[in-house]
Amino acid sequence: MRYLSWDNYVRLALSYAVFERNGDGKWMVEVPILPGCVTWGETRQEASEMAEDAVKGWILTALRFGDEIPVIDGCIFMRHPQTGMKISVPVHKGRDIPVGTLGAIVRQLGISVEEWSKL
Repeated sequence: MRYLSWDNYVRLALSYAVFERNGDGKWMVEVPILPGCVTWGETRQEASEMAEDAVKGWILTALRFGDEIPVIDGCIFMRHPQTGMKISVPVHKGRDIPVGTLGAIVRQLGISVEEWSKL
């Protein structure tokens, strides 16, 4: 089993994206490795951008509600060494995420921010 960061897992999931042009000229994209992850765009480029947003939203929703996140090609998210829970720290467009968001993710893991900082 290989452990991946947020960005690498998102890229891997996106490698399964299936693009299809609709009769009206718009593009539909499905990421079948993430059940129900479907979006669309006016152009293929827009559909591609929307697919990235959809994958990130799918994963964050699964994390929030404790749903299983699929193993893709033998790869999973990094896991907390003591609790075994999945660790995912999203970065938005190359910038650090807000401290409040990081705190919320850490609390969902069942550890304190102090414990997180020691990892």
